[in-house]
Amino acid sequence: MEKPKAPASRKDPRGGQPFDPKAWPEMETFRLNLIKARTAKDLSQRELCTLTGLSQSFYSGLETGRRNPTIQLVAELARHLGIPMTQLLHDKTESPIGREVSWASRIVSAARDAEPPKRGD
Repeated sequence: MEKPKAPASRKDPRGGQPFDPKAWPEMETFRLNLIKARTAKDLSQRELCTLTGLSQSFYSGLETGRRNPTIQLVAELARHLGIPMTQLLHDKTESPIGREVSWASRIVSAARDAEPPKRGD
């Protein structure tokens, strides 16, 4: 019996299973934002590793999705890239904050438009 071939993809950082970016969209967002921020600053991986003190193999693992950063590492990378930490973590295609603001503004508008409660009941 022939073994099924694993898809040509990165390994899951938890070990063993192929890494599926669709299963870990937050890590894929971080990975892509990290690459974008580093290249926008015109830094090579080696230069950013020198600034942060990370090994190049570990940093490469962050950009390829084989390694998971701690929150402290995300903050350190953002500091060296001169950007807010949220810029590395936020998916530009979705704006949960925008949805919350929109939702809150609708509630405020509805409250303003509503008749005041009657007293004495």
